[in-house]
Amino acid sequence: MTQFAPTTFPAPTLDALNDDTPYHELDIDTSLSVDYRDPVADNVARAGYAWVGVSEYANNKGMHEESAATAVSDLLADVRHLCDRLGLSFDELSQRGEMHYTEEIHGA
Repeated sequence: MTQFAPTTFPAPTLDALNDDTPYHELDIDTSLSVDYRDPVADNVARAGYAWVGVSEYANNKGMHEESAATAVSDLLADVRHLCDRLGLSFDELSQRGEMHYTEEIHGA
């Protein structure tokens, strides 16, 4: 019996993206909204929501020439510090986020 991989709908990768591209050179649309009609478009919108936070964080930290990968990893590290400060479990919240992400890329 043939088994098919479940259909997933991740946001597509940007063209010509590499690990060294400074985050401020990336063109990520932050004006889109989730409307639950097209799971790929919804996940592109969700990526835009996250980009608002990443770019604001990187701007505030003066990371103008840093890559998106560096900005995201630094933000995640500082979110861990924030969770410590708030008495929250980063690992539990990360697992919850993974659950939401998995549902969203499967069109749920």
